[in-house]
Amino acid sequence: MELLTGTVLFPGKNYLHQLDLIFRVRGTPDEKFCNEISNTQAREWVLNKKKYDKIDLQKAWPELPAELVDLLDKMLEIDPLKRLTAKDALKHTFFRELHDPEDEPDFEGKFDFSFETDSSLDLKDFQRLIKE
Repeated sequence: MELLTGTVLFPGKNYLHQLDLIFRVRGTPDEKFCNEISNTQAREWVLNKKKYDKIDLQKAWPELPAELVDLLDKMLEIDPLKRLTAKDALKHTFFRELHDPEDEPDFEGKFDFSFETDSSLDLKDFQRLIKE
């Protein structure tokens, strides 16, 4: 969406403000979802937020093709267990002209994020390690 519009979708001033902006569009998570949040402080913060209903993205962006809006809706799902995976996103009808199962291999290795615990790394080192 940001590539299409050239603007940040949820331009929060900080992570809490950004979550509030997300909730205004995607709806405030329900109690069942909140009960899955392991961090007590985070769970209480979400449970005490103002309740917003999920908005209809097609009404928010009527100029966009319905297939794109459907893809965005599935990619912006708050619950990661319900969110569209990258593999499934490639199969979505919005990408039908680009989807090539023969040229979309599955990653078989393991990710190594041990560098995240190394406090001696500066921002440039983190960026380099993530890109590698």
